[in-house]
Amino acid sequence: MKIERLLSKIKGIVLRNERLSNHTSIGIGGPADYLIIPEDVDDVRRVMTFSTEGEINFLFLGQGSNVLIGDDGFRGIVLKFSEGRGLQSVCFLDSFRMEVQAGTPLKRLINVSQERGLSGLEFAIGIPGSLGGAIWTNAGANSHAIGSIVERVTVIKEDGEIKELSDKEIEFSYRYSTFQDKKWFIWKAVLRLEPSTPSEIAKKVRIFWEKRKKQPFSYPSAGCVFKNPPGDFAGRLIEQAGCKGLVIGGAKVSESHANFIVNIGGAKAKDVLQLMEIIRERVKEKFGIELEPEIAIYT
Repeated sequence: MKIERLLSKIKGIVLRNERLSNHTSIGIGGPADYLIIPEDVDDVRRVMTFSTEGEINFLFLGQGSNVLIGDDGFRGIVLKFSEGRGLQSVCFLDSFRMEVQAGTPLKRLINVSQERGLSGLEFAIGIPGSLGGAIWTNAGANSHAIGSIVERVTVIKEDGEIKELSDKEIEFSYRYSTFQDKKWFIWKAVLRLEPSTPSEIAKKVRIFWEKRKKQPFSYPSAGCVFKNPPGDFAGRLIEQAGCKGLVIGGAKVSESHANFIVNIGGAKAKDVLQLMEIIRERVKEKFGIELEPEIAIYT
């Protein structure tokens, strides 16, 4: 078979019919036909060109945060970037800039930049996932977002072509980036930081962490479920609409932060989707506001 020829060339890990619940932060997701943990960028290019030419679906899973995958799984190839494997190099270009590969966890970036006395990533404390996913969604917190420190991004297009984009060629807005309209792989990015000291950075990290401590960490979740509407907070609207603590199956609207749906045991994607629909209906009825999902949904 053609796909067997592709798989024989992959240097990373290949898993067949692997349950994606093992690879998402919320612990939900049916099996993927193939899950590949690439060893290097050549693995990624092979999968992308093969899938594009063969019209096979492929999905970049990153580290599995901020995503909900359906109970029936994913028909095609899932590329997952696992902590401790390839595509996680960090290189300092000069006193202020670092070039980082997409699979690098945000928590590692915070640590290495703090050690180097470079400020600008402190807001990301507690945000799960890797740099590639953070850029894709323009992840942020407390009025800060990753797009503000991106100087350039190198991507791989569907046909395997490598393309470099400057920050002027990339649109970033609230929980949005240009890449959400493409099927490009974010390979690496140059981040522009500011000089500081490790102790000052540690203080900022503690301040941001105090603000995030109210978020639920006792149960698996996919992060914030809905985007904040202009001038307000989704969590406040959801709580005021009486949705805090609602349970369907194994999914529950968190008691500590209403914009989180947690997996209290055996949750299915359908449970989460039903809760999301109830939340949207109640918020719309009470406030006249249509909440938009922040998590990426693949069902």
